[in-house]
Amino acid sequence: MDKHPILVVDDERDNLTLLEHILAPTYPVLKARDAKAAIEILQKRDVHMILSDQRMPGLSGVELLDQAHRLRPDAVRILITAYPDVNVAVAAINRGHVKRYISKPFDKEEIHLVLQALYWKRVSQRPDAPARA
Repeated sequence: MDKHPILVVDDERDNLTLLEHILAPTYPVLKARDAKAAIEILQKRDVHMILSDQRMPGLSGVELLDQAHRLRPDAVRILITAYPDVNVAVAAINRGHVKRYISKPFDKEEIHLVLQALYWKRVSQRPDAPARA
């Protein structure tokens, strides 16, 4: 089974590059610099996960993940933010059906472990899932 990609959405190029560097050795990565580009990707491609920054021009991460839930309901949604806010976290969970909320700055190993666990959980729920060694 081919791995479906992880979509990373952040308006800051350095963050996109960093996340791609962390993820690309293990997962196919798609990148978007804003919610509009992310939605265009989601309309065309199946993804296992969506990692979105919260504060971006246009739609916020919560708003994007809410729309992503309608487009790709099976994709795992993760919100990343440098501005931890309880109200945003609650909105993310309730509106965007967010599985995980990660604060910046994040640890490379933390991102890798969280994604690995969520990725395999998502893959194992697919009807064509391979046996995990």
